[in-house]
Amino acid sequence: TDGAGLLSFVGNVNVLDKVTTDVTANSTAETTLYAFSVPGGTLGSSNVLRLTIYVTANSWSTGNLTLRFKYGATTVITGTITTGGANDMTGRLQFFLSGNGLTNSQVGMVDGRRLDIFIGTSAIDSTVAQTLVVTAQFGGLVGSITLGYAVLERGV
Repeated sequence: TDGAGLLSFVGNVNVLDKVTTDVTANSTAETTLYAFSVPGGTLGSSNVLRLTIYVTANSWSTGNLTLRFKYGATTVITGTITTGGANDMTGRLQFFLSGNGLTNSQVGMVDGRRLDIFIGTSAIDSTVAQTLVVTAQFGGLVGSITLGYAVLERGV
């Protein structure tokens, strides 16, 4: 951490994945915005994954927008954004997932535009490939959320 309890990337950082093609979700069904198969051994017991995504969500007038951040079979964090409006959420979201001392123990954190900082945990075997997934789901009158760019990095 940087002394203030925040994760910081200094030293060895590797880009694992980059997405530059727009992906749009506009349904009350849970829809995948981002997915990447993290190779076994990448996260380990102490490495960190940082997923930075740039999104635009707009034009939903009732209900909530739910974002889920998953690793393997576990939803690590569920973040809910309340009723929006035209271009109500444009910006960056960052999801961090860190080995928590063991290869089958992780802690995650997400923060960004219109989301408070959320923290969650998982107990997934990181020695085998696991899929890192971000989904979106509208809870009422449907708007749209577009992932315009994503980059996944590994820090050691």
